[in-house]
Amino acid sequence: EGRAMPEWQGNPQQAISMTQCFGCWTQCGVRVRVDRQTDRVLRIAGNPYHPLSQERHVDSALPLQDALAQLGGESGLDARSTACARGATLLEGLYSPLRVLEPMKRVGKRGEGKWQRISFEQLIAEVVEGG
Repeated sequence: EGRAMPEWQGNPQQAISMTQCFGCWTQCGVRVRVDRQTDRVLRIAGNPYHPLSQERHVDSALPLQDALAQLGGESGLDARSTACARGATLLEGLYSPLRVLEPMKRVGKRGEGKWQRISFEQLIAEVVEGG
């Protein structure tokens, strides 16, 4: 028995981008919800078009709004498109205060936790020249 597809109502203050997860070597498809005003990622979930995100991925000819409508509400878990645990936690790492944002060089002995910031030019030179 077929059900009528609910109409998807997007939030005009948010954008959805389809991309790849780089949490591991598999690089599954994910959809990322971004706040348009702050440009911050709000949620990472599975890409319904990607074969690794759900048991029966969505036909690529299906319009995005229809694909997103199938993911929520009355559809239950049958049409749910998910990211694995590693992919779902990428959001945590994205805004972590412990995230390394610039090249760092160890200046103390291994295990001392002493680091200094270096430029990308110095990083490349030291990697190439063995510094």
